Amino acid sequence: MHRLIITSAATLLAALAVPLAHTQIERLTLPEIGAKADDPVVGTIAMPHVFRVDHPVGGHELFTHQVSASSHATTETTPSASGSTNHETHRGDGADDLFAARADGDEPDCEELCDALKDAQEAFLAAREALIHAALDLSRARRTNNQAQAAVNEARDTLATLQEAADDICDNGTPEECDEAHTAINTQRGILADAIDEQRNTAAALTSATIAHATAKAAYDAAKAARDAAQAAVDEAECNCD
Repeated sequence: MHRLIITSAATLLAALAVPLAHTQIERLTLPEIGAKADDPVVGTIAMPHVFRVDHPVGGHELFTHQVSASSHATTETTPSASGSTNHETHRGDGADDLFAARADGDEPDCEELCDALKDAQEAFLAAREALIHAALDLSRARRTNNQAQAAVNEARDTLATLQEAADDICDNGTPEECDEAHTAINTQRGILADAIDEQRNTAAALTSATIAHATAKAAYDAAKAARDAAQAAVDEAECNCD
């Protein structure tokens, strides 16, 4: 049997036709979905819950997204389903997603919702702390890069001054004085080369810090959204988590 949970916002469904030798994607309207589906149910999704599991086979850092849905049958031959829960499990490192589904007719579990809210709040605080550290690292990297760039500019200005002075010395001074002026120029060129190398290193560090900060900001935004969703679920269920 094929069961579909249809939300009020659903208007289209991509369905795979059989046999596999002639697989195709078919675009369906809501009435067509009802006509083609085998004993569909209509439901409203609620109670989102995200939690981590470490599976001995699937691996560590698997994050599961659980959504409960209150539903009822649309045909007389189908017993009414009081609820449905969907699990979406995925690795934190971006491995292939795993999906599973189960029927669940329980009332909202305040203990479970409060635990989910607590986990979401802890994850949010950790993400905020990581973002603060990333912001500090980025600030230091910018300051260091600015100092390195200033050193490059100073070394270039000094080299230009020495070259201008050497022209005057070589025109009006002794050969020995001209040789000393060119020696100073060569020394300054080495200082400038070192300053440029250092500035390249600080620029690379700044790029890394910028990427790390953007990553931390994205993680913070996701954790904040998860915390807000968990709080909304608690509020909707009228649970007291104090």
